Amino acid sequence: IFAACSGILVAMTFHGVSRIVDEVNAFVFGFWIAISGVLISLTLMIILEDPVVPSSSMCILLLLGHAFGTSQFSIVIPWCLQYLSPTICGLLNSLPLILLLILQYTELKNIQPGHGNWVEILGALFCFIGVIGGPTWELVKQNNHRKYGYDAL
Repeated sequence: IFAACSGILVAMTFHGVSRIVDEVNAFVFGFWIAISGVLISLTLMIILEDPVVPSSSMCILLLLGHAFGTSQFSIVIPWCLQYLSPTICGLLNSLPLILLLILQYTELKNIQPGHGNWVEILGALFCFIGVIGGPTWELVKQNNHRKYGYDAL
C-alpha cells in the first residue's frame, strides 16, 4: 500500500513540477525545493528523533554520499522535466531500485546485509514492477495514440 501511494505521489509531483518549471528557472526551483526539504527534515528530526552525529568515517562518507545524491535529485529532476515528459522521468526515477538491489547483494552486503531469501527478492521485484507499471502504461497509450490516432487499449 505504501509503495502504491508513493508511486502515485511521485507521479503527481512530476506532473505538477513539469507545469511549474515551464515558468521558472529549474535550478532556482530546485534550490528552494532543497532548502524546504532540509528545513522540514531538520524540524521532524528534532521533534521525533534523538539527533546523533556520526562518529565513524564510514558513516560520515555514507551520509555525505546520501546528501550529495539527494541534492542532485533536487536539481536534476526539475531540469529534466523541462526536456522530458513526466512519464519518462518517472521511469528514470525507478532505475535506482535495481541498482540498489544489486549493490545490496554485492558491495553493501558487509554494511547492511539483506536476508537473502526469496521473499526479499520477490518484494523488490514487485516494487520495481509497481514503480515502472504506471509510466510504462502511459508510454504504451501515448504510442498507440500517436500511431492509431486513438487509445487502442
